[in-house]
Amino acid sequence: MNNLAFYCFQNKPFLFGKGLFLGDYCNGNQAGMGKIAVKNSKISELVIYPNPAQTEITIHSPTKIQTIEISNGLGQVVSAKNADTKKVDLNIINLSKGIYFVKILLEDNTIQVKKLIIQ
Repeated sequence: MNNLAFYCFQNKPFLFGKGLFLGDYCNGNQAGMGKIAVKNSKISELVIYPNPAQTEITIHSPTKIQTIEISNGLGQVVSAKNADTKKVDLNIINLSKGIYFVKILLEDNTIQVKKLIIQ
């Protein structure tokens, strides 16, 4: 079996944008890869609403939620709750207006962090 040697590369237009193409001595024998989109359904289906919020938020996940922590911009935990369900309602009326980060630990030990705006 012959070993392939790639000596040049270039960014070329591809169907959905630009991709990396490698050529064999740049003589036209090319192999290429375009942009690849990967969807992690657990991440994309976990939602916090309403966002922006004022008094209460709901967190809905395809897998059970173990814990929820809300942190301010300094990283200080300002609210925490244990859960064992796929949907959690949280009262946030005691939090000041601003931007917060919601850290959600799921039952499969994955952690999701979402931005929350309180008006």
